[in-house]
Amino acid sequence: MRTKGTLKPPVYLLVGLLICNVLLADNYYVVDLSQLEFSKPTGKTLSHPIRRHAWSHLELVQFPQLIIGGETVEAYVGFPTQQEDANRNWWRSEPQSTLQVALRVPEKEIVKGVALLAAYGEPIMQSVDFTFDPNTFEEASRQAFQQVRQSHYQRLALSNAPGGHWFRFKAGEIKTSQNLPRTRNNGSFESTFQMFSGNRAVSENLALDRELILATEVEGEPSNISTIAGVTVNAIDWKERLSDHPTDIDTLASVIPHDQHIALFPSIKSLNQVLKCLESDGITVFQSFANRGQYAKLANRYQQQMGILLPEMVAEQLPVESVAITGGDPFLPSGSDVTVLFETKEPKLLFDSLDALIQVQAQLHGAEAQTDLAFQTTTARAYTTLDRSFSSIVFLGDNYVAVTNSPMQFKRLSQVSTGEIEALGTTDEFKFFRQRYPKKDVTNGFVFLSDATIRRWSGPEFRVGASRRVRAAAVLGEAQAQIIAGETPSDTYSELVGALEIENQTAQSPIYNTLAFLTPISELEITTVTPSEKQAYERWRRGYESGWVVFDPIALQINITESSHEIDLSVIPLRIGSRYDDWVKLAGTAKLDRVALTPHKEALMMLSFAIDSRSELFKMADLQSQSMLPGMTANPLAWIGESFSIYADADPFWEELSEQQDVSAFMQSNFAKLPIGIRVSSQSVTRLALFLTGLRSMSQQAAPGLLAWETREHKEQPYVVIQTTESAPMGDMEIKIHYAALPDAFLLSLNEEVLKRAITRNLANSKETIPAEPEQSYQAFANVQVEAVPQYLKLMGEDPLKAQQLVSWSALPILNEWHRLYPDQDPVAVHAANFHEQIRCPGGQGYEWNASKQNMESVAYGTPDSPRGEVTPLPILQNWLEAEASLNFEDDGLRLKARLTK
Repeated sequence: MRTKGTLKPPVYLLVGLLICNVLLADNYYVVDLSQLEFSKPTGKTLSHPIRRHAWSHLELVQFPQLIIGGETVEAYVGFPTQQEDANRNWWRSEPQSTLQVALRVPEKEIVKGVALLAAYGEPIMQSVDFTFDPNTFEEASRQAFQQVRQSHYQRLALSNAPGGHWFRFKAGEIKTSQNLPRTRNNGSFESTFQMFSGNRAVSENLALDRELILATEVEGEPSNISTIAGVTVNAIDWKERLSDHPTDIDTLASVIPHDQHIALFPSIKSLNQVLKCLESDGITVFQSFANRGQYAKLANRYQQQMGILLPEMVAEQLPVESVAITGGDPFLPSGSDVTVLFETKEPKLLFDSLDALIQVQAQLHGAEAQTDLAFQTTTARAYTTLDRSFSSIVFLGDNYVAVTNSPMQFKRLSQVSTGEIEALGTTDEFKFFRQRYPKKDVTNGFVFLSDATIRRWSGPEFRVGASRRVRAAAVLGEAQAQIIAGETPSDTYSELVGALEIENQTAQSPIYNTLAFLTPISELEITTVTPSEKQAYERWRRGYESGWVVFDPIALQINITESSHEIDLSVIPLRIGSRYDDWVKLAGTAKLDRVALTPHKEALMMLSFAIDSRSELFKMADLQSQSMLPGMTANPLAWIGESFSIYADADPFWEELSEQQDVSAFMQSNFAKLPIGIRVSSQSVTRLALFLTGLRSMSQQAAPGLLAWETREHKEQPYVVIQTTESAPMGDMEIKIHYAALPDAFLLSLNEEVLKRAITRNLANSKETIPAEPEQSYQAFANVQVEAVPQYLKLMGEDPLKAQQLVSWSALPILNEWHRLYPDQDPVAVHAANFHEQIRCPGGQGYEWNASKQNMESVAYGTPDSPRGEVTPLPILQNWLEAEASLNFEDDGLRLKARLTK
């Protein structure tokens, strides 16, 4: 390893170590947490179970902590060292009282501080003063102290908390299990969002989160990458699907490789609109539940790197017809090869203008012009810094100018121009999707992932490269941690990352560059793989291929106006075993009717699903119903039509719910008022009547005298109320079920007013002259008034405030570490400077040091023992009023249209 510059660990850290090791005598102690002398009783609190692996933000945050003023005493809480390897016991929990405390106490001084203990109820942590008198305990070995300290850091390292690189360094060797659960579980709202936004389909098809699992020891010689087969799933024959109509192909699609993704924009203004939309809405609704801002200002980062960050008004004055963005991989936050292409009628003028701009930016960043003759011609210029914080190549084409941060992109686009690589615009699949999404209909953007792109991303070179980059990032993170600790980074992993160099306190690999910008996968140019990598890829490929009959392009159209944002997504086909499978099987060939696609004015939220009575899922439900209703004839559910809807109406109930601290207790008392309704379309009023008759007969036989059936009327339409009688056991919740059997639908609700409104709407609909069939047919539909999202989350037990607090607090361990080492600096800035990871509080107000508590805290949410604050609205709640999505399952794939409106 070579070092450029001087390692400069904090001076006070070196002085502190000198004082501790020379002037003071270290004494080590390991005791049970319960053996500390607490200022008040902690019996029930100490019985709180603590799991060895934190699989949720709550379990991560709810871990005991000792806060001791001064710098001479160290204290850590960990699991008992005599227990079995935690790798095999991640699911186990220990009473808090049995956790061990490791202390390093100079000169056997009495230690006083505050213990934060996991507590039942709210707040989730209890603050208790404690005292530790070392004179009443036997000393422990330094090794025993280090074992508990290692356990403390291992638990943090195995979680999803920010600061993983530092925690892994402090923990030393960590044995992990492939069966460890992920830290964060998706709630029901997020799962629904993923399905109705199409995120789930895209994620399943790309499988970018499925990394290679390398065996530790595999014997054999390295293999040439060309000898390893990639994905062999057949491609779709797109020629058969093409219409005879002429297809308007984008000019820039004809100069981009067929195996690269592409985002096309009709103008720079359209591109800016899309970028602003992504930034303002935080990429997804759930940015408010994340403590890492990896996508924040991502476009600006690449524009700055390439020297083309311009004010919008200036950029929109350039002689540009259309814009395209492409590259070799989708790993933009960690480092990707990106190219921006500008279609122009004045290519030389645009080239000279951009080159002049880039030259100025290059000088400001200390970037030097590359001496490679390929880049210093009348049609190409290149500028870069050693760490690639500035990296720009601008080159001239026949009718375009391109700017890229990668020489590989320059090479590949040149190969398209010479015919060595096929252009995307010439492929049948691109033509097919341009027929589905014509250029004239796209107001803002069109994104396309070709079969060849996804196939390349699934190939051995890409997957092995991605795996190596992940491992290289871990090595660079460990080296950065060693630099912070004042150590010289080891050369243990030099075979992977090469000889590390240190420049301005930053570890840099000659192969993988730095954590700020990892070398793009395409530039690694992998030629051989190890036996372990080959085995891991072939295992991954077998699992991935098992999900496909034919392969899977993805296309997305984006239309943005001041009053609405719309997307139209196509994924063809869906993966075998997709999370959408049950929806597909249930929907079959059925289509939603007009009412199921039309939210009424009182509806805060509405979900509709098509039902195919010929589907296997429906037949199974029919058989189960028949066994429950033995007096019924065959097919008791034969009355059901093709549409099922569930909706929540506006009602004072939601305001009452939002004010409750104990949602469970409130629901126990008010469940019967729940303003939710169900509508099932009916294709036979006679069969529906027989079904309801059989249901009533069964209930009277099974629970005689416990239920009363009463017929009432609303607007001359009879409906039925089922309620418990006085004979029902005392203490049971009083339940009322209201239903109406109408000629074309069955209506059901616990809330009588909700049912009455549904009857009124049905009578009005029957008098309308508009066609019963909608203009467009869909198989799943969702509509939500965004103001209702917090109430829905609370109803489902997903408290937004608690979720945001826990995410915010999960960053406190690493921020406390940085404050301890750098007390005069902002811990968030320290972390960003060293590991290029932006820690953000969902509350939006950052973090600060609380001197009285000797602990970091969230400005918005406080600490786990002293919580405060209000829920920070989701970005979507601040900008939009209504969200809507419609799905169709066609061509063995998914077609989704979604819209946000003001």
